[in-house]
Amino acid sequence: MGLNPAVGYQAIEILERFMARYIEDLIHGQKDEGASSEDTERHEELVFQTLKQKFFLSVVSSVQISSKLDLYSNVVNNDIAMRFVQAAGRPSSKQQLLDSEILILKTLHFNVNVPNPLTYVETLLEVLGHNDGSVRVAELHQVCVRVLRFIYLQREIIYSSLLVSATGCSSPSPEQRAKFVSVSEDLMLLGVGVIAVSAFIHHSSTWEKVVEELTGITGISGRSIMEFVCVTLMHITKTTSE
Repeated sequence: MGLNPAVGYQAIEILERFMARYIEDLIHGQKDEGASSEDTERHEELVFQTLKQKFFLSVVSSVQISSKLDLYSNVVNNDIAMRFVQAAGRPSSKQQLLDSEILILKTLHFNVNVPNPLTYVETLLEVLGHNDGSVRVAELHQVCVRVLRFIYLQREIIYSSLLVSATGCSSPSPEQRAKFVSVSEDLMLLGVGVIAVSAFIHHSSTWEKVVEELTGITGISGRSIMEFVCVTLMHITKTTSE
C-alpha cells in the first residue's frame, strides 16, 4: 500500500494486543464453570474457528487504524481497504470492515497509540548521532530497517535461541520461559540490538564503540547487547547460507 514502514510495525502491535485480549474475553467471558472438559474444548474450538474467519479483516483493520496514527502515510480508508480485500479474494462488505475496526478499538478501549520497535530504533539512532558525530546515522538507519525486518520475520526462532543462551539450557523449563517473556517484550533491548547488529554489518571495526554508546544511553549492559548480536548474526548467516 506504499505506507511508511512504521505503520506496519504499529499494525502488528495493535493486532497482537487485540488478539490476546479478544481471545481472553471470548474464552473467559463465556466460560461455564459447571461445564465438562469436553464442553470446554468444544467451546474453545468454536472460538478459534470464529477467529479464523475474522482474522484477515482484523489484519486489514489494524493497518487501517495504524495508518490513521501516522503523519507521513496516506490513510487507508474503506475504499482502499475494500480494493485490497477484493484483490486478495476475500469477499467482504464495507460494513464488515467498519465493524471489524470498531471491534478492535472497543476491545483495546481505544488505546491504540502503542510503542513500536521502529520508533525505538529511530529515536536511539538520533540520540546516538547527537552524542557521537562520527556515527553515520543515515547509512546505519538503512541497515537497521532491514535487520529489524529480519528479526521480526524470525522473531520466534531468534528469541528461542536467546532464551537457550541466557539459561544455558537446551530445554528451558516453563518457569524460565515465563520469566523470559519480559525480555522478549522489551522494545528497548530490541532497539539497541538492532542498531548493534547493523553497526557490526556496516562497519565491524567500530561496532564495539557503538555498543558502549548504547550502553551509556540505555543502561543495558554491553554483555546483553553482544549476546543479542551474536544470536541474531548466527541466524542471519545461517539464513543467507541456506
